[in-house]
Amino acid sequence: GGTLDFSTQNYTTLVGANGSGKSNWIEVVASVMLHLLENRDPGFAYRFSLDEQTEVKWQGGNMICTKDGNVVGIDTLDLPKKLIACYSGEDQRLWNNILMDSYAHYFSATSISHVEEPAAIYVNKYQWAIAFIVLMCSQNPEVQAFVNELWNGNIPLEQIQVKIDLDDVPGYDDPDTRKILGQIQYYDQLSMKEMQSFDVGVDPTDNEAFCKRLYYLLYALSMPVVNSKRGIQIQKAIKEIKIETSNNLSLTGLSEGHKKRILIMLMTHIVGDKDTFYLLDEPDAHVDVAAKSKILGLIEKAPGHVLMTTHSPLMTRNMKPDSVQTVKEGNVNPEEWGKMIDHLSDHQFASVSNFLITLKRKAVITEGKFDVYYIREAINRLKAANPELEKLEDVALFSIGGTGDTNYFLTNSLEPVMGLLDKVVIIFDKDGAGQGGYANT
Repeated sequence: GGTLDFSTQNYTTLVGANGSGKSNWIEVVASVMLHLLENRDPGFAYRFSLDEQTEVKWQGGNMICTKDGNVVGIDTLDLPKKLIACYSGEDQRLWNNILMDSYAHYFSATSISHVEEPAAIYVNKYQWAIAFIVLMCSQNPEVQAFVNELWNGNIPLEQIQVKIDLDDVPGYDDPDTRKILGQIQYYDQLSMKEMQSFDVGVDPTDNEAFCKRLYYLLYALSMPVVNSKRGIQIQKAIKEIKIETSNNLSLTGLSEGHKKRILIMLMTHIVGDKDTFYLLDEPDAHVDVAAKSKILGLIEKAPGHVLMTTHSPLMTRNMKPDSVQTVKEGNVNPEEWGKMIDHLSDHQFASVSNFLITLKRKAVITEGKFDVYYIREAINRLKAANPELEKLEDVALFSIGGTGDTNYFLTNSLEPVMGLLDKVVIIFDKDGAGQGGYANT
């Protein structure tokens, strides 16, 4: 049992060490949402509410809904109408145990006779190309500014080429998917301007409806994987998508931070709305400091409600304090996040007045988290062979998560308390990104 409070902000953040139970809470909430949206029994009793006036109680196979203290029908409650989940962790439990059922149900027919908007959808790294195509079609000023940032300038749509490789597979009976496949095959060189003029079965002057419909059609054409055990007989028609400009710019080398922002921008500005519940498991994993800040900016503006997890002090330092809830041993804990940093950083860092500082006199900062593991292992081996090197214990190890904007980290987190440190060493990889980070520090 346990209680998770959603009432304070439009987003709720669960923080804690690896293995503390954050992902378990994500799975619990996903199960509850799929019960409400698709009538899939979660296998446990629960009480769910997003405000003080409404509550859904499920126990013993019975559902009781109340509003302002009165028993009402579930259709009268202002509950989420859609679930969008995006999982960044290496563990695939959320997908395998929970969301795979919704995916299989959507693609289980031998043909897709009508592509509808799923009540639950799993957005993953394999969708970034179709997500970016949809974003480029959007007329939303915030989306257009984001697209221009990625291209490092405003590039006309007719100068952006989209190469889509198709498989000649049967089974797509939806008239809109057939039209899209025909339109893709019609063009030898397909530009984004031409794709923006595609007929997707909605009013072309309604850009918001066009982008949403285009995404679901591309999703239906590019995401199914044949799985006889799950009853999925249809396979993807879109094999590969390449996006580049007439002056040879390409998005194939985008960083993890850029790709995650593409997915979250799609989720919050195209697919989601005020009736959406978002599940984001470690959306800031494996991205640099600057990207963490931009990801948080997107989450804070999301319509609907966001439940996310992280174990990054850098991600939570700028969050509204009452949106952050800590998790220990599977239980949501009232302890403030700042008080947990000492534990989460293995007694090497703490938070003072929102600054991340080391509790030791010397700090070594690396690009990636694996660098920290290797250095720590080297220190342990040196100490084992040379007991006189016990002073190595006085060194704090910390990973920024990538070169990114190293100066942002130094200026906002370490510089205000630099007087507490005897020495800070920053280690960069000997590659292009590392040399760039070194040159700009």
